[in-house]
Amino acid sequence: MNFSTGTARRSAARPAGATARTGIWCAPLLAVALIAALPAHAARIDDRYFLSVSAYKPAIKTTLQASIPGLPIDGTAINLEEDLGMADSEWLPAIEIGMRLGKRWRIAGEYYRLSRSANFTLQRNIIWDDTTYDLGVDVASSFDTTVYRAAIGYSLVKKPQWELGVDLGAHITDFAASISGVGRVNAIVQPVSQQRQDQLVPLPTIGAYVAWDIDKTFSLQGRVDWLSLDVGDYSGGLTYVWATANARLLPHVGVGVGWRYVNYHIDIARPDWSGFVRYKYSGPAFFLNLGF
Repeated sequence: MNFSTGTARRSAARPAGATARTGIWCAPLLAVALIAALPAHAARIDDRYFLSVSAYKPAIKTTLQASIPGLPIDGTAINLEEDLGMADSEWLPAIEIGMRLGKRWRIAGEYYRLSRSANFTLQRNIIWDDTTYDLGVDVASSFDTTVYRAAIGYSLVKKPQWELGVDLGAHITDFAASISGVGRVNAIVQPVSQQRQDQLVPLPTIGAYVAWDIDKTFSLQGRVDWLSLDVGDYSGGLTYVWATANARLLPHVGVGVGWRYVNYHIDIARPDWSGFVRYKYSGPAFFLNLGF
């Protein structure tokens, strides 16, 4: 795996004299590629085709740091929610569609979007890249992520009322981030508009799932996703736990509730810059299921 496989689309250049390095935003923020995917919770065991539409309300905590080697001061560890005023909890929409292939195989695809932005008066000095934003300065920031997930799973155990299986998935994430305000670059105070950069990043995951149809109405499902990385300049890991309770109210229509926990970290140490991201979220989800 190589994080540089993404394609970038740039816009909104910084003023002359300010070195543009918003790639620093993008590499740490590819954490979202690992933590945004939704699990396959849509189907009862006897459903061949399934569709799920859900709303998720997580509590979010995100910390980022970006530094340029050789500068006298490292970048600040920035908490996006506390230091930049981004929302620490939002309702997020998602959709999943899938089908079973024979008795044990299944495939699924998902869509998920997280978009946050804020205008905030800084409560302390922060250093990002080669720019210092001072206490009391108003800054504008944004953090947008769209995730597409595809997975293929195989049920190692498949019984009439329960199953246990493993899957392989690919998370394809399109994300963009920016920060702007009056900052100091090379001791010169001036308005700084960071380049906004979009990047498409594909990442693989492995997982395990379990499902139990208690009766013709109620079912329980859960899964754990895991990923550990140590590739070149990057290292990190992901722990993902998801559990649901579902009720099939009509022959092909059901509702459910669930709880998701994600703990993700990544460290980057490149010759031109270094940094890290720490990302946690957890909270309830509510969804409507269709199964045939």
